[in-house]
Amino acid sequence: MATQSCSRWPAGYVSNADGTGAQGPKDMLKLEKLLGVFVDLLGIVLIAGVLLNFSNAVMRYGFGASFVWAEEIMIFGLILIVMAGIVVITIRYDHLRIDAISPILPDWVKAVIRIMISLIICGVLAYIAVQSLTIVQLMMRLGQTSVAARIPMWIPHSFLLVSFSLAAMAALYRAGVDLRQFLSKQTNPAEETVN
Repeated sequence: MATQSCSRWPAGYVSNADGTGAQGPKDMLKLEKLLGVFVDLLGIVLIAGVLLNFSNAVMRYGFGASFVWAEEIMIFGLILIVMAGIVVITIRYDHLRIDAISPILPDWVKAVIRIMISLIICGVLAYIAVQSLTIVQLMMRLGQTSVAARIPMWIPHSFLLVSFSLAAMAALYRAGVDLRQFLSKQTNPAEETVN
């Protein structure tokens, strides 16, 4: 069966052309399968928001009444999708980046840069998570609720706390995976690099 490099994972991780990922570290394969299910669930949340928006439009223009809470729920759903997406792109290393000089750098320099980027991302996300915790605690203490749906505001604010915390852990995990790969290449330089 043909194999191809999987751009979501470090050099050396190989998946089958049919996407089954039969070759490669087992923890990454399980994680990728779990991420696929997670992304599918986010898609369902998005479809639910679209259906809610459609039904609200039908109610408003067809029957002269609407769900006053619908817009808030859709906004909170979109925030959930975006924040959960941060975790997925961090684990998959799919964030936006400029790769202008990367093609001309030696593999070991690319690996060091990739590890440093993951550690910097981890630090920034951990800092934002701590700040988000302060806001969630404030919202809980104040008992503030949303205007129309009466949802406690600490719930949508916790989307940020949870996603930035998970994304920080994901970035740390990526740095560990990249470091393990880098060290294994250093101890066994004859090992072929797959990019």
